[in-house]
Amino acid sequence: MGVINFPYNKPMPKEVTCVLCKRKIALSEATIGPLNAEGEISLLCNGHLWDDLQFIDELADYVADERRKFFHANDHNLMQFGVLPHVRTLY
Repeated sequence: MGVINFPYNKPMPKEVTCVLCKRKIALSEATIGPLNAEGEISLLCNGHLWDDLQFIDELADYVADERRKFFHANDHNLMQFGVLPHVRTLY
């Protein structure tokens, strides 16, 4: 899945960093992932899509880490694991 327009009306960069493997890749080799803790779109290597089970594991770890960062940044109590109406999701 190619990126055809860069979010937030920013100029399109020549290279971006994959949030899963931290590799620098051309924008043409990237696909859009979930929102990060700051509410920005994350970009992933297209290659991660080839191994679907590994991709799901890596993506779940990434989303959990971003959710933790979001809670810490907004002073949420991490011990509250129930469903809270005011907590946004990251996907």
